[in-house]
Amino acid sequence: MCGIAGAWSAGRELDPETGVRAAGMLYHRGPDDQRSGPGPHEGTLLLATRLSIQDLSPTAHQPMWSGDRRTGVAFNGEIYNFRELRGELERAGHRFRSSGDTEVLLRGFQEWGVDVLPRLNGMFAAALWDGRARTLWLVRDRLGEKPLYYWHEPSTRTLVFASEIKSLLVWPWIPRRVDTGALHTYLALGHVPAPRTMFEEVRKVVAGGMARYDGERLELRRWWVPPQAPPEAGDPDRRRKEVREHVVAAVESRLVSDVPVAATLSGGVDSSTVVGIATRLLGRDMVTVTTAFEAPGRAAELDGDDRAALEVSRIFGTKHLRVVVPLDGDLLAEELRRMAWQLDEPVKNPSCIAMSLLARELGAQGLRVLLTGDGSDELFGGYQRYLDERVLAPVRADRCGPRAPGLGDRLLKLLERTAAPVGSPAWYLGWWRTAIGPEERLRLLEPELGGESAAPEAAVRDALDLCTHGGAADRLALADLLLWITDASNLRSDKMTMAHSVEARAPFLDHRLAEYALGVPFDEKVGPGDLKWLLKGAFADLLPKVVTERPKWGWISPVEAWISGPLRPLVERAVEALPNTGLFRPEVAELAHPAHGGRRSGALWLLAILSLWYDAYVEPLGLRE
Repeated sequence: MCGIAGAWSAGRELDPETGVRAAGMLYHRGPDDQRSGPGPHEGTLLLATRLSIQDLSPTAHQPMWSGDRRTGVAFNGEIYNFRELRGELERAGHRFRSSGDTEVLLRGFQEWGVDVLPRLNGMFAAALWDGRARTLWLVRDRLGEKPLYYWHEPSTRTLVFASEIKSLLVWPWIPRRVDTGALHTYLALGHVPAPRTMFEEVRKVVAGGMARYDGERLELRRWWVPPQAPPEAGDPDRRRKEVREHVVAAVESRLVSDVPVAATLSGGVDSSTVVGIATRLLGRDMVTVTTAFEAPGRAAELDGDDRAALEVSRIFGTKHLRVVVPLDGDLLAEELRRMAWQLDEPVKNPSCIAMSLLARELGAQGLRVLLTGDGSDELFGGYQRYLDERVLAPVRADRCGPRAPGLGDRLLKLLERTAAPVGSPAWYLGWWRTAIGPEERLRLLEPELGGESAAPEAAVRDALDLCTHGGAADRLALADLLLWITDASNLRSDKMTMAHSVEARAPFLDHRLAEYALGVPFDEKVGPGDLKWLLKGAFADLLPKVVTERPKWGWISPVEAWISGPLRPLVERAVEALPNTGLFRPEVAELAHPAHGGRRSGALWLLAILSLWYDAYVEPLGLRE
């Protein structure tokens, strides 16, 4: 696991000292080793910082170059099937100097070019240099577990890239202007999907995408897309057997490590499945970790999540850590400021704070690898809105039909929000419970920013274009996978863990498992009112009743308690400072008024995170004190 950066310019002189500073901004991603400097070809620069997870020997330094110095790689991530690929490459005549996965990627690129990518099972972001063609390739894994950003200036024929935006901004030519289309999208979704970022000229490689740059032309394309065949019905017994095989294989591959492995454990289906499989495969104790939150008037007492996690830990024999997020204004405020810096982009999800504190505790105990249950809900039907969509789909086309009156008040209200045609941006945004809708955005933002008001629909449409098969619930879940998991959930997981030199691995995002699950119809994944029915059935002998019989409970942070209590001063200051950015009208400050109470806590949190990001990256707003 590493942080990578670099550049390829045919028209600018690249200052090596600036390159050293760019690599230094990624030190937290790789404190074990740092290498930077010009490549063997004029105008090239590859940089890397290394977190030693596999192959702890000095022969695994990065950037890694071939013997003739014509081919190079800077690689961030893990290739879980590297041993199998190494055997194939050795049979083809390649000789290896190291024992890890980086050199397998290098030799594979030499042998197959970018056709090596479909052969890889893993999470990765990499820069691949082809000296013969004088071409730089930037590539990102299928489901976007690892981030990769770039800046391109055609006039000077320059491309700069990095694992994090803060590393890009070391270069003096890159401006810090806000992308107004991305601003609209953030206010609608709570994050900015690729390829845009909140910076006007900084872009990110899309999940499953690649960028090819030869010093003249930048070409962008996807090398992986979700399966395009409609889901097919199957035998239930065979389904459970195949799901079990895929999930076990995914967990087993992610246990490959030369350092100890820990796992999150909430007591829910996803984390309990991963922990149960891992403990059986390892044949020894492992560390599990969960978070708890203090609430007004009481300490972080055991709640349903805690009790379930402790019971599952007891059953599987793990060493369990409980990280408490205190109701401490100074600590929470500091974490919010740190979060704004570490994320590079504003992300609404408040669980970033808990993830950061959890990773800090693991890092303090010398644990560098963390298994998570991310992705299971989207692949196996884990959200109530998917069940709701299944009910609504037959009546959406005829809202006055005979079945509509029997829906109940809640579903009728949902139907009002999601009455647009299935597969349209308005349909998806209706399900997303937008904190700040289009009319309010136009009222709060400065008038000249109104021209980008359709940007959220455009961002969603790019993903929906890949969600054309299956029923409405299938398409909604796939859109969540492509929009939420790749550019919000994975960004949170990567940035918050790597901030403390911890590597997060998500077995459910194994592409073989994901592709299989996407080929299963939604109605086979859930029961009449039972979320993740197929996954639970596949592991009925492994999961205790405390897991299978409890209601779903997400990783929910007490935002309303924070905003109405210890974080109110900072949140109010942050929202009231937004007009000073030149992006918002003075009316936005009204949202910080106590009269709104908890009714607008989501909007307040969204705006406060944006203000703190602006203060950290664009221009000081006086929020760092």
